[in-house]
Amino acid sequence: MLKPERFSDVDEALCRSALPLTPEEIDFLHSHGVKSIVSMESMPREAFERAKHLGIKVFSFPHVTSDSLPTEKEAKHFFQIIQLTKKSKGKVLVHCNMGRQRTGLMVAVYLTAKGENPLRAYQLAGTAEVEVKAPLAKNSKTLRSMFKEISAAIKMKKTLKPPAKKNATPKRRRLK
Repeated sequence: MLKPERFSDVDEALCRSALPLTPEEIDFLHSHGVKSIVSMESMPREAFERAKHLGIKVFSFPHVTSDSLPTEKEAKHFFQIIQLTKKSKGKVLVHCNMGRQRTGLMVAVYLTAKGENPLRAYQLAGTAEVEVKAPLAKNSKTLRSMFKEISAAIKMKKTLKPPAKKNATPKRRRLK
C-alpha cells in the first residue's frame, strides 16, 4: 500500500500528511486506523470517494491559512473530531497540500492544547524547516499568547491560562 507523502503519527489519536492523492493512499490510511480526515485542501475525487466508501469521514477546513491560527470555532471543531474519533478507537489524519505549514500549524495548536510549550510544539510539529519560522521566532510572545488563547477557549488543559488582558481582537489574527 502506498502512504501519503510526509505521513507520520503525531500521537495515538492524530497523524499528519500531505494531501492524499489516490485511492491506494486512502487504503493505507484506513489500514492505519484513520477514521476521520481533517482536510485543509480539496481531495481528488477518486480519493474522496474511496474514503467515503471505507467509512472515513472527511471534514473540510478550507479557511485555515499558513499565516494565521484557526479561529476558536475551528479549533473547537478540530478537537471535537479528534475526541469523537478517539472514542471510536480511530485516528484522525490532518493534511493540507504539502503537509507542512497549515498541517504543522494545526498540529502545533493540538500539542499546545495538550500542554506543550507553544514554540516547542511548533518545532515538534515539523514546521521548523518552512519559511514562516523566522517571523514566528521573532514574535514568540504573540505566538505563545495566541496558542494559549485558543487552548484556554477549548478548555483542553487547565494548566494553560487565558490571556491576562482581554482586548477587543478579531477572531482571526495574522502572524507577523
